[in-house]
Amino acid sequence: MISVEEAKKLIIDNSPILGEEKIAVSEAMGRVISKNILAPISLPSFRQSAMDGYCIIKSDFDEGIKEFILAGEIPAGSKQKIKLNKGEAYRIFTGAPVPDNGTAVIMQENILAKNEKITIRQPKLKEQENIRQIGEDIEEVEIAVEQYHVVNPATVGFLNSLGITEAEVYKKPKTAIVVTGNELIEPGKELSFGGVYESNGEMLKSALSQLNIVAETFKLKDDYKSTLELINRLTNKYELILFSGGISVGDYDFVGKALSELNAEAIFYKVNQKPGKPLYFGKLKHSFVFGLPGNPSSSLVCFYEYVLPWLNNTQKKCPSFLPQKNLTLTHDYSLKPGRAMFLKANALGSNVTILEGQNSFMLKSFTQANALVYLNGEKSKFVEKEEVEVHILA
Repeated sequence: MISVEEAKKLIIDNSPILGEEKIAVSEAMGRVISKNILAPISLPSFRQSAMDGYCIIKSDFDEGIKEFILAGEIPAGSKQKIKLNKGEAYRIFTGAPVPDNGTAVIMQENILAKNEKITIRQPKLKEQENIRQIGEDIEEVEIAVEQYHVVNPATVGFLNSLGITEAEVYKKPKTAIVVTGNELIEPGKELSFGGVYESNGEMLKSALSQLNIVAETFKLKDDYKSTLELINRLTNKYELILFSGGISVGDYDFVGKALSELNAEAIFYKVNQKPGKPLYFGKLKHSFVFGLPGNPSSSLVCFYEYVLPWLNNTQKKCPSFLPQKNLTLTHDYSLKPGRAMFLKANALGSNVTILEGQNSFMLKSFTQANALVYLNGEKSKFVEKEEVEVHILA
């Protein structure tokens, strides 16, 4: 059995980059850019009006002309090549191209328009006032998006504004979830005596979907031959396999035994922690395997603390682990020393409260948690206002 710190180091040491792929920008949310993206054009690509108003030659105004002849209008998307004559003004709209010799756009609120003429009512004008210059946002061939950037909605919009429709990103692992247990009953069906509704599969699938990873779920009865056959089949297709349950050493826990028979490399098995002590991490062929505990709360804790950083590291997401803060306890707390603890908690501002319902089968308290308090097992008593390490979930 190894420590939490040793287990996390082994996770990072065994989370290789899985390759790169080119995908549509529209599908790139949450993905990590694998190569710098250069701007194919400048933005703006032409001088644009920054607002609705009137375009003039500023030097006309400087020479004392206050009343201008309204010569026409320039809407957004106009393809006209217009040249202003002395004393002329054009009605212009936000995003419309500014005439080459236009050197100021006056806000419509500062104009009095009457009889095809306009009078400027502001005392001073700046050169290029309210005009967006070519390349003001980005120049052609500049780096638009850097390597290792995680794509967000603004990234999608920015790349589209440059006319870019595809981006190279680090690959996500093809992922399978295997839920084990004869006692499991599909939600929506009648619950027979001795049975429990299966929850881990959809829970893990939902946690993965938050990371933009689509997983396929398999149900597995407690049968050794079926376990061997399924593992063999999955390792030919998936880079990541998450087992829920079946990893302990009970008479009906066949996952660990099957992995051993198939000569899987056990990177570690069992971590000195609660919940989630019987956690397995290994490799078989080109697949990495996590054996997560069957108890729902244990399974989700292990997902956040170990599977999530593995996923992040294989895609070059930084930081790999959950965000960490030192927060102040709102109450005293006691526990048995000797084993590290991950405790469901609520973090608010600079404070954190450990919730009731810490047993490994309890999910209700997890629905109310936005953090995990991590206690390394070296002490048994904590007092109100003492700082503790907190891992932020949301």
